[in-house]
Amino acid sequence: MSNHYVKYEELYRFIFDCLSKVGVCADSATSVAEGLASTSLFGIDSHGVKLLPHYVRAAKNGRINLNPKCELNLKSHCAGVLDADHAFGHYSGTVAMNKAMELAKEFGVGAVSVANSSHFGAAGFFAIKAAYQDMIGLSFTHADSLMLSANGKRPFFGTNPISFCAPVEGEGPFYLDMATTTISWNQVMISASQDQNLQEGWAVDENGDAVIDPKLARALNPIGGYKGFGLSMMIEILCSLLTEMPFGQNISSMYKTPITEHRHLGHFFMAINISAFTEVSDFKKRLKAMMDEIRQEPPKGNAPVMCPGDPQKLHKKKRSEQGIPVLDVTWKEFEGLAKDLHVPLPTAKRG
Repeated sequence: MSNHYVKYEELYRFIFDCLSKVGVCADSATSVAEGLASTSLFGIDSHGVKLLPHYVRAAKNGRINLNPKCELNLKSHCAGVLDADHAFGHYSGTVAMNKAMELAKEFGVGAVSVANSSHFGAAGFFAIKAAYQDMIGLSFTHADSLMLSANGKRPFFGTNPISFCAPVEGEGPFYLDMATTTISWNQVMISASQDQNLQEGWAVDENGDAVIDPKLARALNPIGGYKGFGLSMMIEILCSLLTEMPFGQNISSMYKTPITEHRHLGHFFMAINISAFTEVSDFKKRLKAMMDEIRQEPPKGNAPVMCPGDPQKLHKKKRSEQGIPVLDVTWKEFEGLAKDLHVPLPTAKRG
């Protein structure tokens, strides 16, 4: 399947223009445009620009508050809860992480949970913001039930991702962003749209039996068996119980719930001020040394030993030069948006 290759700036502009045309306020449109375009730039296509058509529908049909009034209730000096007022998750997450960093600068650690939000894209989009400010960033969200329960035959928790980012001397931040399932559900949808089978062990059908046909997938296996299930539950506690949001099977589906309904999602963000523990320059040097030693480990095959975030750094370098690939199926949706909303299509090269 061929691609259209588009520069980051072009995709950012297109996303911002489309959202603005349907009434999304400038701050929200900016956060979503930055989040989707940068996520695709990093090579995380499942949570990147392909989501724009869904987000436009959500904005047009009432799921998203176009001009939210987020309210922060600090429960202590360094922690609190942000009511997102049903904003885009990219916007509420940006507000929350910025506040967490502000608190961390003053108190060493800042933690902000978010209530009444929506899908926030890639968790790493928020955690890396702290790393760029010489802090450690952590980002979590829960999601609708898609993870096969340990020893069960149907899902209870979601793909519930975790992200941890930290600054490194002389290169981009250490970047860990992973679902607690073997793959994300958006990747299943991409595979189905391209008629590509899944790898064995990734997904199960409605009876809990292994399946490789993405069209038959009803749940995803947790990473590491019961350990991944436990991590997902940990994230559920942070995102549901600290925010008084629904949990498990009570969380509304991203795609199956009527697009007119709010989703009431919760997130959790933390910023750790490295300077409250050690010299920032020493930390960054030692993390660089650790990562370089890992990369110098002898590989088993032809592929090099890599650290979390290394593939994303390679994608960013390549896509900054060649453009971000947009699949034909997504490009056709972009053409429809451009026509319906009267916004110019991004400049693209076929490949």
